[in-house]
Amino acid sequence: MSIADSLLIRGENEDEVKARELLEEARSEYQDMGADGFVDLVDDKLNAIL
Repeated sequence: MSIADSLLIRGENEDEVKARELLEEARSEYQDMGADGFVDLVDDKLNAIL
């Protein structure tokens, strides 16, 4: 998630796309771990960049 945050802050052309991919990957892994709080956190970040 921190790499995605860094990409969003940098704001280059492809950064948002890559950040979204990283967040979706993190979301999937957090779901697999049962870390619901982190899933919610990632969902909030994804919704913010839509």
